[in-house]
Amino acid sequence: MLSFSLFYSQSTKTMHVQDAVDGKPIIHARILVNNEIFYTNDDGKVPISENAVNIEVYAGNYEKIILKNFTTLVKLKPRVRNIKEVQIRNYNNVASLIKSVYKKYGKLYYTKPSLYNAIYKQKNTRNEEISMLLVANMDLWTLDNMYHPIYVRRKDFDSFVQADLHKIKYYKSIENTTAFNGSSLDSSKDFIGDMFFNYTLYKLDKFVRLKDAKIDGKIIDEDGDLITISFKLFSPKYKVTNTGFFVYNKADRVITHCEMNYDQGDVKPFKTINEADEEYRYMTTSGDVIFDFYKLNDKYLPSFAHTSGEYYMLYDDQKHVGTFNREITFSQFYKSDNKGLINKIDFGKKLWKNIQTGEVKATPILLSEEERRFIDENK
Repeated sequence: MLSFSLFYSQSTKTMHVQDAVDGKPIIHARILVNNEIFYTNDDGKVPISENAVNIEVYAGNYEKIILKNFTTLVKLKPRVRNIKEVQIRNYNNVASLIKSVYKKYGKLYYTKPSLYNAIYKQKNTRNEEISMLLVANMDLWTLDNMYHPIYVRRKDFDSFVQADLHKIKYYKSIENTTAFNGSSLDSSKDFIGDMFFNYTLYKLDKFVRLKDAKIDGKIIDEDGDLITISFKLFSPKYKVTNTGFFVYNKADRVITHCEMNYDQGDVKPFKTINEADEEYRYMTTSGDVIFDFYKLNDKYLPSFAHTSGEYYMLYDDQKHVGTFNREITFSQFYKSDNKGLINKIDFGKKLWKNIQTGEVKATPILLSEEERRFIDENK
């Protein structure tokens, strides 16, 4: 088991990252300090060592800045300017761009055995109330930073991804007493797939090749080698719409940042069964994925993987709504080998079933105000 850096043992203060135009907090802003990665929470806040220097702060649609020293308030300027100030141009190569990056994935991104010190965070809600929150240190090993469908079909996850939730910072669930416990993600291959950007590219490449696919793309910002491309992909047959944007590096021919929303609210729910073998109907109506990368030497490494969604269940003549939200911050990277981890969780189980009684040890990490209220309730 690897040890996390001594960063949190140092004196830390809260950095607040805001939009320089409207003053709103920026969620998922990336902070890079001495090759260690952090992301802001739902309130745009993140704990950083007050002695940190040369702090890189970046968010997908904002200008990157370098701070010489720690400061409590950081304001980032949006790179996508007011529509009146920039000429929005049509971009007709969305499908070919997706195909090119997908086919050349192994040459563009780091695809050798990798080991990460990571922060794993998962939050579920039921009927607009938090029902589960898990925050943990994670050792994450991957064979090549890629999703492998052949192993997934065999349920042989350990051959290409392994994880050890070795330090549980926060865990609370009110789902454990129901037959619907765990996460909707746990019953889907997306639970594994959404850790890897090539899985999203695979699905998008398949989508744009549909006969009825409607594809719209626009260049909404261009800054040196970086182009921000918005896209909208729609299939009348499957009633699914994908919208979002890529940040594309022209020189390296690589997507460095991706944010995408999928909307399938018009799709009919499907039948499934819960752990008590009771039949119910389920549908994820919409969701988001976010991937962020940084360059190390001549290859790109993952720094953040986010997946979230809204769903409903029809059970016992009642409709229940909920959300799921999972974030993986790839804090530190190490070259690895094919051996993987000694201790690892069982991806065949619901994630929460891998947590042993008495394993939770609360440690300093910045929760949002809503999350803090959930943890503190009924202590």
